[in-house]
Amino acid sequence: MRTVRSINAEEYSKNGLTRDKLLPMLRNMIEIRRFEERVERLFLQEGALIGPSHLYLGEEAVAAGAIGALNENDLITSTYRGHGHAIAKDVPTKPLMAELFGKSTGTCKGLGGSMHVAIYPEKGSMYATAIVGSGIPIATGVGLALQNLWSPSNKDSYKRAGAADSTCVCRLQVKMRAETKD
Repeated sequence: MRTVRSINAEEYSKNGLTRDKLLPMLRNMIEIRRFEERVERLFLQEGALIGPSHLYLGEEAVAAGAIGALNENDLITSTYRGHGHAIAKDVPTKPLMAELFGKSTGTCKGLGGSMHVAIYPEKGSMYATAIVGSGIPIATGVGLALQNLWSPSNKDSYKRAGAADSTCVCRLQVKMRAETKD
């Protein structure tokens, strides 16, 4: 049986994980957890939300860590469990919650609900899809479009529940070309 060993602060620092980087990730995880607990209460206990709600409880570190490693201008696509991805990408929680209530002030003008809540291009959250695995071709298309525009960026796509054994991130590196397009 393997034992878990503690990691000292120097080992974190070697990988760029300083206190200044880790504290915002922790705050982000707590914000995601509190938001999800509120959604759970509204949906399961109070019955105030209509339609399905796929919670991100227990997955907070995935979004906080993966999205925390991105640059601010990097783009993501998300899944039907996109609440955590959106919060980690700094989408304001007010329009997220408004979307869950079907309000016009929501991220999709109240039309997408929980499964499409993470669509917020202003913060680089490009698309949220409810179809398992469909974010992969969408992310690829966005990456190819960026490549054709010769814009440097990274494209991350979250896939889970059937698209991969567990939540994972697929990164398509898009490199800026030196030549210009005619």
